[in-house]
Amino acid sequence: MSSASKPVRRRRNARDTAELKNDILKSAVQIFARSGYEGASLMDIAAEAGTRHPLLLYHFGSKEELWRRTMAHIFDELKGHYAAVAELSRGLSALDQLKMFIRAFVQFSARHPERVILILVEMRQESERLQWLTEEYLVVLLGQLNELIDRVEAEGQLKPIPRHHLAYILIGSVATLFMVGPMVKRVYDVDPLDTDVVSAHADWILEMLRNGLILEKP
Repeated sequence: MSSASKPVRRRRNARDTAELKNDILKSAVQIFARSGYEGASLMDIAAEAGTRHPLLLYHFGSKEELWRRTMAHIFDELKGHYAAVAELSRGLSALDQLKMFIRAFVQFSARHPERVILILVEMRQESERLQWLTEEYLVVLLGQLNELIDRVEAEGQLKPIPRHHLAYILIGSVATLFMVGPMVKRVYDVDPLDTDVVSAHADWILEMLRNGLILEKP
């Protein structure tokens, strides 16, 4: 009886540990996005996750390691999201692929505004964290976006806008609405997370792209 129950108990403990780590990472996203790295407290993250500070340290070791694991958690999901969009848009023109990418990024930002906030917070100032983030993730992801934009331009359908301008015109227009959701609700009495609003936001960004950035074929 006892020997038969031990494997069940071990499996349950292993699953509970995985769930706890996932809860800690989710809580870390919220706290780091709200307070920044310097202002975030491991005690607050542990409390948000419904666990104890020593247990958090047991699983993640330090605040810096928890931050890195948190960013890896975000970017691994973002990379998977991008890969799925790339697969779905295979065979389309570069312009149509860019349109699909923008819609997907709008949806991701609406579902996870705190993740976008956390990434942009770390871009504000030079630091070892930004260096690590750039080397591990940003160079690759922004490189993929720039390569797609290059192909749209090569098709003769995009004005030759420097990439450091165009990339952040797109990123800013996509993400800002959801990052400042409470203000949007107060000023415009609109819920930016409403499904229709999210879809319309993507439509208007594409309208801006068509009329402001895209060159019409003769």
